[in-house]
Amino acid sequence: ATRRVAREKDALLVDLHAGMSAIELSGRKALLSDGLHLSASGNALLAKVWLSAIRAHAPSFAPERLPEFVPHWSQMPPAS
Repeated sequence: ATRRVAREKDALLVDLHAGMSAIELSGRKALLSDGLHLSASGNALLAKVWLSAIRAHAPSFAPERLPEFVPHWSQMPPAS
């Protein structure tokens, strides 16, 4: 049903389940902190899968292409 709605709405579907399923079962357990919620390594995989999808399907929204709204620390005037 989710895939159908994504197609109907012309929306990008990022399949985290496929990314997790590609990992051997013993390694998958490390992706969940309690069997349900993502652990630090699970969140790292989530970020990797999302960024890969963004770079492939919506490259103008990739983090490295977004403008900086806060100046780099080296461009800040010295504190007085």
